Amino acid sequence: MPEYIIDNDGYTAPELHDEAVALVSKLNPQPLVRCRDCAMCKRSRSTGVYGKCTNLGMAGRYVRPDSFCSWGERKGADRG
Repeated sequence: MPEYIIDNDGYTAPELHDEAVALVSKLNPQPLVRCRDCAMCKRSRSTGVYGKCTNLGMAGRYVRPDSFCSWGERKGADRG
């Protein structure tokens, strides 16, 4: 079984976890915007549930209300 052990440079699992948490906190992640709250998502008249994304990266695609992407902008937020 030793051939399946991956070298972790001597770190233990808790130390690796702490390193990962510290790195993510430095990245300053933006709040997640779901499609139902996004300014670029328009409710589809044909389905009534799914939305149609108007963002150029997703243009014309149907999305679920609880979906999200990296371009989401909250409705009513300053877009300037």
